[in-house]
Amino acid sequence: MIKKKYLKSKDRCKVTFTLSPETVQNADKVRVLGDFNEWSWEDGLQMKAVKTGLQASIELQPGKNYEFRYLTDSGQWINDGTADEYTPAPFEGVQNCVISLPAQLDSNNEN
Repeated sequence: MIKKKYLKSKDRCKVTFTLSPETVQNADKVRVLGDFNEWSWEDGLQMKAVKTGLQASIELQPGKNYEFRYLTDSGQWINDGTADEYTPAPFEGVQNCVISLPAQLDSNNEN
């Protein structure tokens, strides 16, 4: 599950990623990797245990699309079924998840 919250105090959107325990099975560690962290395990968002499963958050700049996937410490890649869309990855038969963060409309703008 993906939750987006635009922050009024700064030009950012807080994105929270949540995975159910069933999705990650017996993985000890799960991280969110994407173009926002150069797809690096070391820089990936480490998911932490919460009541609903595993969760991680990041603040991202609106007005962009971001590709991401989840990776377990056993090397299993997991896609998020609630992603905004999917796009082909550089590997045959693999799709990356996409989260779309539209630029927030100005409150004085009628459009």
